[in-house]
Amino acid sequence: MREGIIIIGSNISIPVSEVRIKTMRSGGPGGQHVNKVETAVQLQFDIINSSIPTEIKDKIMSGADKRINKEGVFILKCDEYRSQKKNREGAIERLVAFIRPYTRRKRLRIKSKPTKGSLERKKKQKINRSRIKSLRRKPSSE
Repeated sequence: MREGIIIIGSNISIPVSEVRIKTMRSGGPGGQHVNKVETAVQLQFDIINSSIPTEIKDKIMSGADKRINKEGVFILKCDEYRSQKKNREGAIERLVAFIRPYTRRKRLRIKSKPTKGSLERKKKQKINRSRIKSLRRKPSSE
């Protein structure tokens, strides 16, 4: 992440201004520190109104992820760490990890021809099978 920009791939990035980060109190153990400090982070990213390409938006929205609501907002909570800064960084890393698979293009399959050797083996196998089956027939009445 550069200053003001979240880098997702080699040619895709998101301005930090498109990501809303709210802080909240984290649950769980931690004693009095937990009750005073807002260390948990909730990241909200509006997929539909973002600057990522529309083909990637369509791929993300077609997936069935529970973290995306009906308005197309991706909501992620991070409260793994005891510091707000680390939780903020962790949430951004998880956002990048969520979007990155949708940026990859599928490789087109290039059809290959069978080799001469494989065609010859196939033909020999057919001839052999045909000979075996012909031996099973009743002899002709000539």
